[in-house]
Amino acid sequence: MTAAVCWVSGIVFALFVISQLRFVLLMMLARRVRPVYVNHSSTPLVAIQVATYRETETIASLLDAICRLDWPHDKLMVQILDDSPPTDATRIDAVITEYANRGLPVSCHRRGSREGFKAGALNHGLEVANPAEYIAFFDADCRPDPQFLRKTIPYLADPQVAAVQARWRFPNALVSPLTAIQAAAFEYLFVYDLPVRASLNLPSYYFGSAAVWRRSVPLALGGWHFKPFTAEDVDMGLRAGNAGWKLLYVDDDLAEDDAIEDILAFRTQQRRWAQAVLQAGVSALGSLPRSRRQLLATMIDWSSFAPHALIPLSVLVTLCMALWILLQVPPAPALFWCLSALMIASPATLAIILAQSRLHRCDWSTRVLLLLQSGPYLAATMTSFLLGLIDFLHPDKLEFVATPKSGRAGVIDGRTAKWIRAHIAPVILDAGFALLFGTAAAVAWQNAMHSALLPLSLMSVQFFASSILTGGALLKRVRIKDSEKPASC
Repeated sequence: MTAAVCWVSGIVFALFVISQLRFVLLMMLARRVRPVYVNHSSTPLVAIQVATYRETETIASLLDAICRLDWPHDKLMVQILDDSPPTDATRIDAVITEYANRGLPVSCHRRGSREGFKAGALNHGLEVANPAEYIAFFDADCRPDPQFLRKTIPYLADPQVAAVQARWRFPNALVSPLTAIQAAAFEYLFVYDLPVRASLNLPSYYFGSAAVWRRSVPLALGGWHFKPFTAEDVDMGLRAGNAGWKLLYVDDDLAEDDAIEDILAFRTQQRRWAQAVLQAGVSALGSLPRSRRQLLATMIDWSSFAPHALIPLSVLVTLCMALWILLQVPPAPALFWCLSALMIASPATLAIILAQSRLHRCDWSTRVLLLLQSGPYLAATMTSFLLGLIDFLHPDKLEFVATPKSGRAGVIDGRTAKWIRAHIAPVILDAGFALLFGTAAAVAWQNAMHSALLPLSLMSVQFFASSILTGGALLKRVRIKDSEKPASC
């Protein structure tokens, strides 16, 4: 038992250190990056597509933004790919009719089923987008800048460019520590990861929104994949890059996107992202480029999923430290001090803070203060990723669980009650981690093992706070659901 714990711990510790070192490498390389600008005045026919499911509260704000695009309306095809149930579909139809009467060339397209979920809707969109050569994709809660098409379409004049991804801004980032950490995580990618990939001629990531694709590329690659379960956006970006296409990144904040403000919706999203990113990573392993590249580019490419891996690795490192202490494994103070330093003052944290200072010079200190309060939400993310790993290991039981927006409850198998019950396990798991790490911290204190005391105590408090916040939100959601039930006669 003790030997097995030591071996597993060694592997986890090594992966954790490697993942942290990638942040150092990116911060060093980003200093060399220089933006590239393209000027081109062509105005081709563009299809704008939005895949929706129960998103009636947000679709109007997106259509408002599309109305303000600096692009001729006779060169636009705005298509809503809706998979919503009848009640929501009726409301979406009313919104679409309103904007069509105002002169926006908008139409709604339904498949009659949810087969393939969002990927299935996007595959249907590839058919109805004809004859447009380009498709601009937006999430329903996204609001593109009026210059979005003017600043992205020119890059597609290069026939080797498959897609152009633009940077997002988050207008609600200062609402809470939860929204702050979501915005900061993406902004780290926008400041460091994507520019470095572009400078090394590596394909950019596709984030599923605020991007323009050459329609022929997804068609040539067999469409958007949903079997095995995957993140259709990340998967398509990787497949296109590995097939030799260029995916470019525009360092302009050309779209607004709202960070999630509800912890239950946030945990739903993170759990789905975890299983999806894992599947996308596994799918990409067999098709990684084998062309000759400089060593640096190869290292960046092969470690693309390190930031995602760091989330579950952080809790696994703490778990291994706790087991070493509770099982009375001979102490390794130097190792523990090193791991503790990487957890408390990690390169990942430094990269996120520096990204805030580069993008938000006026209020970056306010944003950093919010990030310092985001520990419970980071703990919630860790648990969600571990549960996503379990989901990934049981692909036959997977269902695409859409992230509920605008304060709505989610559904699983069409039922809100099942979605609510799915959040009981995370609360229990958070509380279990809090108890385990707290116990290990007490033992470390008694045995004067100070090298492990700080991370164990900190993680215990964070997981305890996460269980309280999630449990409180869960009880509130149950009360809302009960109040919506019709009174009995």
